Amino acid sequence: MTAETEQYDDDEHDQLARARLVRRMRSEGGTVAYETCLAACRDEKAPWNARTQAARSILDAGGFFKTTAHDELEEKNPAEMTAAELDQAVARAKASLQAPKKRSASTPPRNTLKSGNAFD
Repeated sequence: MTAETEQYDDDEHDQLARARLVRRMRSEGGTVAYETCLAACRDEKAPWNARTQAARSILDAGGFFKTTAHDELEEKNPAEMTAAELDQAVARAKASLQAPKKRSASTPPRNTLKSGNAFD
């Protein structure tokens, strides 16, 4: 066996080991993470910030913060999109590049503060 063949075998072994690890993280790891977050939410002695962060993690993983179908398309891999979905994604991207930036109603226009201090 040559050094080059041994290197190839090591690389292949590493790829298989990584693939097994990723599968385990997605199955067993996901379950343990969920159960840990749930336990933190239910622990009345845990600090509120820990409990709320755990609750947010559960809701986020469950997709509760997705607001529209647009969000789902943004996360979808283009290789998995239909032709119509790809056309929509391209149209949205072009529109966002051409649209002027919108200013929030709560954000004052520049140079309207009396001084350089926001607390004046």
